[in-house]
Amino acid sequence: MVSYGSRIFIPINKHIIVELLKTFNDGSKLLLKRLDKIDKSNDNIGAYGGSTMTASVTKLSSMAFMGHFQELEIANNYIPIIEKRFVLMKNGKKYTISRLKSLKKIYRSKWGEIEEYAAQNKPDFKNQQDLIELLEFCTK
Repeated sequence: MVSYGSRIFIPINKHIIVELLKTFNDGSKLLLKRLDKIDKSNDNIGAYGGSTMTASVTKLSSMAFMGHFQELEIANNYIPIIEKRFVLMKNGKKYTISRLKSLKKIYRSKWGEIEEYAAQNKPDFKNQQDLIELLEFCTK
């Protein structure tokens, strides 16, 4: 476990570290798993996805100045993309929570009440606070 200020990070397997968002009354834990990938920037793509000198931006790495080439700042053609996934760890099992039906097999005995709660409160499953409030209701 690693704490950074008020945030806590824990490994859930050999290669994945997640952020612990909340521990509920029944001992289950809401975790935030961040998946990242690097994508190439589209700022120099021309027509039909090709890159041409006339239809796109050309980035230079050096420039001639008085007979000498001066290095310019390295162009960054890559964009980090971070996807957040919420995971509920209960009784040693991990469940990805992406929609209301994700909770059906976890809280089968309270499913009717959970559907009523969701109809009244309309939780956003990408919003951390909405998900915490829904899971607090589930674990009462």
